Amino acid sequence: MRAQKHIKPEIKTDTARQAALDCLRDVFNKKVILDVAFTQHGADLNPRDKAFAYTLTMGVIRFALGLDKQIAPMMQTPFPNNSDQQNILRMGLYQLFMMDGVKDHAAISATVDLTRANKLPHLSGVINGVLRNAQRNLKDQAILAEDCLPNWLRQKLSSDYGKESTHALASGMLSQACLDFRQRNGDAPQDATPLEGLTDGWRLPADTTATTLEGIQTGDVYIQDMAAQWPATLLLNNLKTDGVVLDMCAAPGGKTLQLLDGDKSVVAADRGFKRLRRLKENLSKTGKTAMLLAADGLKPSFADGSFAGILLDAPCSATGTTRRHPEVMHLRTTQDVIALQKLQQEMLTKSAALLKKGGVLVYAVCSLLHDEGEKQDLWALENLPLKPVALNNLPADIEPAKIASHCLRLTPTMGCDGFFIAIYSKS
Repeated sequence: MRAQKHIKPEIKTDTARQAALDCLRDVFNKKVILDVAFTQHGADLNPRDKAFAYTLTMGVIRFALGLDKQIAPMMQTPFPNNSDQQNILRMGLYQLFMMDGVKDHAAISATVDLTRANKLPHLSGVINGVLRNAQRNLKDQAILAEDCLPNWLRQKLSSDYGKESTHALASGMLSQACLDFRQRNGDAPQDATPLEGLTDGWRLPADTTATTLEGIQTGDVYIQDMAAQWPATLLLNNLKTDGVVLDMCAAPGGKTLQLLDGDKSVVAADRGFKRLRRLKENLSKTGKTAMLLAADGLKPSFADGSFAGILLDAPCSATGTTRRHPEVMHLRTTQDVIALQKLQQEMLTKSAALLKKGGVLVYAVCSLLHDEGEKQDLWALENLPLKPVALNNLPADIEPAKIASHCLRLTPTMGCDGFFIAIYSKS
């Protein structure tokens, strides 16, 4: 991956840079989700500064580890990991190498000013020297995408996909996502392209701003990645028996809405009242209604055999969403994945019990890890009264993702989020 400039922000201010640094502190040291951190620290910025600060923050989170590796030979004593001085240096390097519209001298001087403003004046000379050295010697060097992944994640992906494939996969994980959406009513924009196999699914280029789409506020348009549109689509296409459908982890509501648009009676369950409130708000724009229920996925208040179909979009590491949420790479650990595996198996067991005989279950995770996908599929087939449902008539661009008769493995190399999806019927 070439460290070339590709972002063109407009006016930049120290206020915007300070907001970016505050967000980096929260993400790296307090393990806060970026959108939550930015809501707090970027709220008072004007629109242009807000766009600059968000772009800078996202970029640093994406490329932090790769930037660290590039600069390591230039520093006799590295800065403490995720310290203010390290994050400030990362910000300067990202502006220097990867942000069009930021002149080199401005990137360096503004970074030095930020160092002083954050009570680190004794390090301003060091940071100035490192940035000027980088300007002279690193401008044409490539940042390897896999160097931007934490060791635990790179090792997992290499084990699952092989070393050669991990390079392409890492590049996809660090890329900017296109804008995928469902055009529920009205006409899609002229420059949108249809997503094959997905009813009402469309795509706009990566540089499209969601707020420019007409119909978002009215519910005529729903933003949803291509990969995230497939679980509900497969459930709707393969239901064999009549009855109510359960969306087991329903918030924020995109899949629930798909099921409702497919004329199904839906129970939308989620364990958090805050998450259900958001789901209710999203559905209220559309004129669609579902039975909303606060329910723990391990202890739902339903009798066994209650549902004709179940969509289990299970809690997972979310490693497939790094194009929009790069902080996931830094927030998750191997221990998290182990705990999530256990939870996923427990939820699969409960889902199988809730399913009618002949009913259909779709298991989905927005994870790239085989521990949460392929290995869970093998476990389910060996331990639960489930049998595979063959996936037929898939679009040509999705067919390569079919890794078994009943499973899809979608990755960012296909231009979408990373997802594992498996479909079963109850025997």
